[in-house]
Amino acid sequence: MKDEDKNTHSFKELADQLLNSPGFKARYTAARVKESWRSLMADNAMHYTSGLRYHKGILYVHITSAALRDELNRGKSLIIDLINKDLGEQILKDIRFL
Repeated sequence: MKDEDKNTHSFKELADQLLNSPGFKARYTAARVKESWRSLMADNAMHYTSGLRYHKGILYVHITSAALRDELNRGKSLIIDLINKDLGEQILKDIRFL
């Protein structure tokens, strides 16, 4: 039984180290932000989204419709709040529509 406790504890430590390593954490955060964008945006907005990139607190979204890009820019602060609420922490600082 003690060996099982050791292995479980060692696995937990290994998982914590992996999750907190800078490279993994950055990629994991980017994936979470992108997934949140996809889940919160309506199908119509996703139809005009041709690319997503997250880097250092900023989500870059390539929108192929100028009218939709303008509308999303006007509601940017609400979108940021919704994504951060969905993630459960204040990760996203800005969105840039390209």
